[in-house]
Amino acid sequence: MGKSEPNKSAFQAGQGPIAFGLAWMLITFSINTAPRVNVIFEHKLYLISFGFFLATVTSLSMLIKSRKTLFKVFLCIITILSVVCYQRNKVWINELKLWEDNIKMAPNKSRVNASLGRIYGTLGRYDESVYYLSRAITLRSDNITLENRGIIFAQQGHYDLALQDLNKSIAMDPNYFTTYVKRSWVYQLQQNYQNALADLNSAITLEPYFADAYIERGILWMQLGQKQKALSDFQQALKIDPLNYQVLLKRGEVYFSLQQYELALEDFTRAQALEPSSTEAAQNKAECLVRLRQR
Repeated sequence: MGKSEPNKSAFQAGQGPIAFGLAWMLITFSINTAPRVNVIFEHKLYLISFGFFLATVTSLSMLIKSRKTLFKVFLCIITILSVVCYQRNKVWINELKLWEDNIKMAPNKSRVNASLGRIYGTLGRYDESVYYLSRAITLRSDNITLENRGIIFAQQGHYDLALQDLNKSIAMDPNYFTTYVKRSWVYQLQQNYQNALADLNSAITLEPYFADAYIERGILWMQLGQKQKALSDFQQALKIDPLNYQVLLKRGEVYFSLQQYELALEDFTRAQALEPSSTEAAQNKAECLVRLRQR
């Protein structure tokens, strides 16, 4: 009796943590059963795992009476989990590795194909990008994936295909203003400046605080020789995004072309302060100083 009572007491003491751990798992898991597009995320297991490990550790402590053996079991488990964790972390080294790993596990998931296609596009691997973006569109077409494939087509020089995708994207969501800016860029590559300008006007109408639209329209005005209109758009862009290096350079170029060298020098100096390694800002600044000395 002397030995059975402590054992019984230890067993009863262990039931509480095990029950709590199982209840924790059930409750935290049930929270994640709500309908969602992405059923599984690794981070969703973090909260659930607390209950799992509490129940597991308590159960092992009850089953293995020898402290030395229990220590060895825990050490073995920790070693295995550490190795697995280290290997898994290699997948998260960058976006490309992550999505390439995802495509192996979920090859027929639209978002995985779309994300991998987008990454390949940013790396200049256009054929692979088109392949995965096309798979994503086949699985579940959406305006953003169509927009991304349209841009890749344009970068490959397939302007008609690019416009087909961008037109479909706008048809799916006419209020998604960034697509108008992307389509405007394709029109500019075709030297179709009238349609390019119309798209930029549409983007600004839909989102008056979208700096990129003003920047692109300002660049277009510069190409068309409309310097004052370009200046107005760059000034508006800087009101929205005062620390935009590219806009400062562009506005400085307009001031320089208008022979307003003091204002141009001010913009190039601010741009150089934002990007000290920029040779373009330094060269433009030097040219302004030369012109000012010649006066």
